[in-house]
Amino acid sequence: MKRIYKSLFWSLISILTVATIGIFIWRLFSLPFASSPEAFGVFGDYIGGVFGAITGLVSVIFLYLTYGKQIAIFKEQKRQIEEQQFENNFFHLLENFMSLQTGIRSKSSETGNKSYVAYARGLIEEEIDSICGAKNALSTFEALETRTKIDKLYQEFFPLSADNLGHYFRSLYHLLKYIESHCKGTKQDYSDLVQAQMNTDELYLTCINGLSSYGRKKLYPLLNKFSFLENLAIDENENIRNLVYFFYPNTKKKNITGERNNVVVIAGTEGVDKGRIMKRLISEHITARVTSVQAMLLSRNKNPRELRQNHDTIKEMIVKTLDPDENYVICCNFCQLYPDGTNERLPLSLYEDLHPIAIVLMEPLIDHMIGSIRIDERINLDNTQAELYWENEETTVTDYADEKSVPLYRFSVEETDKAIEKIKQLVGNQ
Repeated sequence: MKRIYKSLFWSLISILTVATIGIFIWRLFSLPFASSPEAFGVFGDYIGGVFGAITGLVSVIFLYLTYGKQIAIFKEQKRQIEEQQFENNFFHLLENFMSLQTGIRSKSSETGNKSYVAYARGLIEEEIDSICGAKNALSTFEALETRTKIDKLYQEFFPLSADNLGHYFRSLYHLLKYIESHCKGTKQDYSDLVQAQMNTDELYLTCINGLSSYGRKKLYPLLNKFSFLENLAIDENENIRNLVYFFYPNTKKKNITGERNNVVVIAGTEGVDKGRIMKRLISEHITARVTSVQAMLLSRNKNPRELRQNHDTIKEMIVKTLDPDENYVICCNFCQLYPDGTNERLPLSLYEDLHPIAIVLMEPLIDHMIGSIRIDERINLDNTQAELYWENEETTVTDYADEKSVPLYRFSVEETDKAIEKIKQLVGNQ
């Protein structure tokens, strides 16, 4: 590109020079005094003035270009110096942090010949499991109570371990905070490097500390932002895996079986323009395959409105037709709407074989929903039936998001553009 601009610049200068001289000669020979020596003296003055002006202009341009290059060089040097300073300070902080790890990994007879951090985990793990294993403990409606119980337990535990763990967690916080506030490059690379120095027991206690009143305001946001606990999310303890995915929703999904989260689910009742969203996504050629459960059923010559009756067929198609190496956007219904206006919640097992990245829930305007269903489905709903239909759909979708431990994004039917942008962002990040 620079070579093209350079060629254009010199071509323009040449054309202007030739044109200037040509015009003067043409005018000179068209006048009576063209043969006069004095006229050629004027011509010389003219050429000198023209070339002087052009030379001056070229000098200014080259001076500007040189100045621009010097500014660019200065900025690059400044960036490199700042990066070097950041890395020097970062590795110094990391070295201090690792020196603290030596203490909490030491074994003694007092800890049953275990490292202190493993011993400390053992003191609270059973009770944490009991809290998280309770029915609906990790659901939207019970989340606050669950976190309160964990906080109460940790407040009883931490003062007894503060001498060993207090300095460790403060050092970890300041290390992550330094990355967040001073790193000009890829922050995730440096946070991953910190995470790589920590064993599973350390990550376990860090997770609980982040949920407690000790770490909720400062440490928790950094742990969530950097997906810091992703290696804990494949721990053999199922309760801690579920806890991480629920309370730290930005945690990247890892699966030791090789499965990957590759589906964005669009949920909502009939009459929320899910079909229009699909058409837009297809027309914009997003980096994912776009389909729906109804389309899958039609491909098998099944009635797309009979979701419960086709339970086994839907599960079979999900397993057999979705390529784990591809990304998908799939429209799903979580309630069965019947011709008489009644509805029924579908079992969550229907979509248990999907591996969602996130769920996008389209919220209806009741009057708009009633009108759309009357036209498209030829079902006459009254307000009570419509509101119950939406309530059941919303509850089932929320339960499914909790079960899968994935983010749930809500958009009204009037926010179709925002929903589409969020979907494109979700599939584009995979």
